[in-house]
Amino acid sequence: MTTLEFWSQEMFLDATGKTKIIDYLSILIKQFQDSGMDVPPDLDKFLIETLESMEKDLGIVKFVVKETNLESRYDKPISEQ
Repeated sequence: MTTLEFWSQEMFLDATGKTKIIDYLSILIKQFQDSGMDVPPDLDKFLIETLESMEKDLGIVKFVVKETNLESRYDKPISEQ
């Protein structure tokens, strides 16, 4: 089991296989604003470093070139499987 920090968890849950990273930055900015938090000036760097760590260190995200469907085990919460 892996425990993620808040924003890492948000990024993991937002990973759908349908969103380009460049588009996801806008989504992440909106999440910061909606939560009443200041958007860090280095948010783009934070996004890339966090996603790279989630891919390389944790193996919980995968970068793909084309839109893809999630594996069925990731498509629904465990409580619904």
